[in-house]
Amino acid sequence: MPNKAIIYYALQLVAVNKKAQFILVDSSAQADISIGIARENSIQLSSKFFELLEQKTTQHQEHLNAGGRVIIPNTDQTDYLSTIFYYVNCVQEYHTSSSDKFGRFNYADSIQKHLGITQTNFVQQLIDEFCRAIPQLNFLAERKRPSKLFLTHDIDYIYKAKNEDGMFALKNKRWVAIFKLLFNHYIGTPDWLNIDKITAIEKKYAFNSTFFWLTVQDELNSDYNIQSDIIQKQIKHIQASANSIGLHKAIGNTSFESEIKQLPPPVVANRYHFLKFTVSDFQQMQAAGIQLDSSLGFAEEIGFRNSYGLPFMPFDLNQNKTINLIEVPLNLMDRTLFNSGKTLKEQKETVFNWLDANRYNSIIAIDWHNNFFTDLSYEGYQNLYEEILEYAQQHNINCCSIKELIAEFRN
Repeated sequence: MPNKAIIYYALQLVAVNKKAQFILVDSSAQADISIGIARENSIQLSSKFFELLEQKTTQHQEHLNAGGRVIIPNTDQTDYLSTIFYYVNCVQEYHTSSSDKFGRFNYADSIQKHLGITQTNFVQQLIDEFCRAIPQLNFLAERKRPSKLFLTHDIDYIYKAKNEDGMFALKNKRWVAIFKLLFNHYIGTPDWLNIDKITAIEKKYAFNSTFFWLTVQDELNSDYNIQSDIIQKQIKHIQASANSIGLHKAIGNTSFESEIKQLPPPVVANRYHFLKFTVSDFQQMQAAGIQLDSSLGFAEEIGFRNSYGLPFMPFDLNQNKTINLIEVPLNLMDRTLFNSGKTLKEQKETVFNWLDANRYNSIIAIDWHNNFFTDLSYEGYQNLYEEILEYAQQHNINCCSIKELIAEFRN
């Protein structure tokens, strides 16, 4: 028999997407739309999909056809609800040994890489198709919402400006820049300590953002002491300027609870450092009181790690229930662009083509590190960030906060 919790979850996801409501009843005689594995149902499901999940088989090669869909056995028909559930909840990442050198799910093994759909909001296409395929839902098919921005900044390093930008300046014979870097470093105002600069840029567009801070200082994590006066001053500036503070969960054995205690309450948002997490970690975040996470992105490619543009509440396959947490997938990161091997001009073309394609039905989560607001090692990236904000303003793409996202998508 199909898993009722999964069916309910998939229906609820469609309802949230279309800003609609439904009532689930036990008897098909009472229903306007019936759901089941038998052909006579309005919505037919794949029995094989649920059997494979029971067997803890999650690889996309087993679940999906060549077009990336769950197919009803002995037909060529798409099981929309199961396909939607599979992608949104990163089912391919359960019960897998695939990982890269950082311990993250390996992008090279993903269905998104395999089909070349990383930059495509494929689940939105499936939801729209599903609504067109069911006569009673046709009125929902074309319902869409304008996209919004979720602006974020991971604060990894402050003092490495002297070394990283210094080496760049030395190689390029920027002697004045070297003097300025050294002077600023030794008087306690290193060039990457630029939170006020970032907030001033965003204020021009009436946007706000979230700053994710590391509370562990070591070789794998930050180069600053979160309790130092200089960092605490930056945190107070963020709070005073109507922006938000989040936890940048450290690599290592420290607990969420111990790290959260080092930040001013309330801390309800998180992003994992290096995006180093697995789908099983959603449960840890919920237990620690995290209400929103934004770690679900591929470091290698901009776009959608779960092929979906909107935030969602993850479904825990191991416990067969929804986790009380909002995941806002990370779509666009400066480091991804920088490591792409493309020229800055080519990167801009990629970014704005993707933004054009996703002006509807997405919360566009952007991560721009503080060290990318520089005119040395990362020259041109501050301008690109400002161009993104200008684009958003011109196309009426508003900016949303942690509080707004939780209010809309936690249900």
